[in-house]
Amino acid sequence: MKDVVILVVDDSSVVVEAVREALLGDGYIVYTAGDGLEALDIVKRQKINLILLDIDMPRMNGYQLCKILKKDPNYKNIPIVMLTAKSTETDRVWGLKAGSDEYLTKPFNYSKVKEVIKRFI
Repeated sequence: MKDVVILVVDDSSVVVEAVREALLGDGYIVYTAGDGLEALDIVKRQKINLILLDIDMPRMNGYQLCKILKKDPNYKNIPIVMLTAKSTETDRVWGLKAGSDEYLTKPFNYSKVKEVIKRFI
C-alpha cells in the first residue's frame, strides 16, 4: 500500500472529507476534486492509482470524466470506482458503459469501499 494515490471526486465537501479521512487513516495518499474538470487536471499532473468518482457534479459529471479517461491510453488503466447516490439499475449500467470498473452506491459502508480498493490496488 506504500505510496498508493487515490483521487476522490465529489462535489459534496462532507463526502469528500469523510472518505479522505478514512483513506488517510489507512495510509493512502489522497487528492480531492469537486468536479470532473478539476479531477482531469489533477490526473494530468499526478500519478493516480485509483479514482473514487461521483456522478452528479457541476461542469463535468462522472460519466463524462470516466469516458474521457478510459479513451485516453495514458489513463485508461486507472481503476475508476463510481461512488454515487444514483442507485437504479439503469444508473449502474450507464456507469459501467462509461467505463467504470466498479459501482458503489451512497450511503456507503467504508469497509466495502476498502474491499473494492484492495481488489484494484
